[in-house]
Amino acid sequence: MRWARILAQLGKLAALFVVVPAILIARLRWDAILPIIIYLQLLLIWIQAEISLRQTALFAAQFEPAFDIRPSESDVATLTIENVSENPAYTLSVARVLDARHIPLNPSLWEGKLELDRMATLAPHEKRRLCTFKDETLRNNLFTQGGALEILYFGRRGESQSVTLLFTGGQLLIVTGESVPPGILLRTLESVSSTWTFLRLRRHLKSKGKVL
Repeated sequence: MRWARILAQLGKLAALFVVVPAILIARLRWDAILPIIIYLQLLLIWIQAEISLRQTALFAAQFEPAFDIRPSESDVATLTIENVSENPAYTLSVARVLDARHIPLNPSLWEGKLELDRMATLAPHEKRRLCTFKDETLRNNLFTQGGALEILYFGRRGESQSVTLLFTGGQLLIVTGESVPPGILLRTLESVSSTWTFLRLRRHLKSKGKVL
């Protein structure tokens, strides 16, 4: 558990809900009641605005494509990609090859060894060739030592998106781009709430003689 991060989150909440009202009370005394009420109302409006942002982000997520990537049944050196959603993807192609530490390889090390297909459109439920390993060493290194392919595309709303194809333990794993839910205040509240739940669970397990 990262206690520094937890303390930072608690500090944010304390500053918003304790320190600011305390400063108002110290400066205005009894006249601070109305300003505190107004301040708390502003915090409530802030939370409602962040909830609206999350609802908008959730609605927009319905228009993002999803993919299934696997070796071709007829050629293990070829990877195929299938759009398993109802949303098209545009200008899709492999953009970078990453090593086991997720550091991009210089294009000169793989461009002649990887035959790429650049797709203007990948329609819903369409399956196409993504790439073919022309160099067996590159393919073996990715599958045995680990690495990744970064795939870029544009969604229906015209925003640039990415997915990463990880080679791990001889298997393929698709990882979507990191998505942080909008809302600074909501994320802080959620982080503190999940930490409190974790601490209560750990205390309960300790009382039962179990370790978490």
